Amino acid sequence: MEMITKGKQLKTDYQAQLVKLRADYEEAERVKKEKELLKTQAEERESAALEKYKTIESEQPAQEEGEEEEELHESDAEDYFKLLDSDNSGTITVAELQTRVTFDKDRNGIVSEEEAMFFLNNQKEINLQEFMDTAWANIKPFLMLEQGMFKPAEQKEEEGEEEEEGGENIHEPIEDRSEQEKDENDGTEAEEVTDEEQKKPEEPQVQYDEETQALIDEATVARENFQAAERSVNDLLLEIKKYEEKLNRDFGVEHEFAPLDGECFEFRNVEYIYTLCMFVKATQRSESGGNDVTLGHWNDWSGPEGQKYFKMKYDRGLSCWNGPARSTMVNLSCGKENKLVSVTEPSRCEYAMEFSTPAVCNLSLESANAHDEL
Repeated sequence: MEMITKGKQLKTDYQAQLVKLRADYEEAERVKKEKELLKTQAEERESAALEKYKTIESEQPAQEEGEEEEELHESDAEDYFKLLDSDNSGTITVAELQTRVTFDKDRNGIVSEEEAMFFLNNQKEINLQEFMDTAWANIKPFLMLEQGMFKPAEQKEEEGEEEEEGGENIHEPIEDRSEQEKDENDGTEAEEVTDEEQKKPEEPQVQYDEETQALIDEATVARENFQAAERSVNDLLLEIKKYEEKLNRDFGVEHEFAPLDGECFEFRNVEYIYTLCMFVKATQRSESGGNDVTLGHWNDWSGPEGQKYFKMKYDRGLSCWNGPARSTMVNLSCGKENKLVSVTEPSRCEYAMEFSTPAVCNLSLESANAHDEL
């Protein structure tokens, strides 16, 4: 009964939070439109002021090499789309982005569904044209950071320390390690080239008059303010989506499973530490250390008819070497506390977890009564 009470309270809280977020979103959209208008006006004034300098700038040699902020063009976007489209389906999905640490915005070692959807412009799947029109603008800054463009010097020593998920927990092919070593070597060469380029004398810059410079500064501030307003809108959209998903998710007949949402539980044996994060994912990590291997992401309830809430399915985990993607079935049983009781691997890349919880005790009683009546 306690979990039912908590679950119903959480549902009420989610609904209240969603109302507030939607109001905040409307205000953020209003501010965004206001900042966009100011940006447009400032850029028009800036463009008019810069018109007289175009001839001067065209006479200066283009500085394509040695600049701190290089540009990634459309051809790069198409190539990167093909790289992300690992199954050659012609679309990019949330699951495909979740395999790449590039998109780990908060640097916690996990690319969440919310993070992946941020880069996909709040969609679960996009095609090439949508990628070019919307997603590329979100992805490009993070890709440039990964490739070493306009990266702070203090971050250089950190390169190569982060590995793709699952690197130390499974038997990965030697080719993968070779690729990593190649990337590290490429990084060293890039640093050496950068050092040489930094020694080159700076090219003379066009000197703007005071009035023109003031208009440039005004437009720069207007662009920054608009970008900040746009980020606020996108962040609120993600929050709204998160709470909508919580309200739409099946947390049981009386919302009894809602208190477990996002809660993580561990089970240890001599080799591994297993973690089950309810309604999120299941992972495995070696006792000796290393990165987590994803054993599956939350999919749905998969119990038999009349006992739907006694089994949970997690799939789309990290693929085994020359094998399928890992998946996990979680069997729920009545218990006084929430506890991950055991973990086994009955078949290669297929895991079974036993989880006890008070949330199914009423369901167990109802199931037993129904059986007695039969």
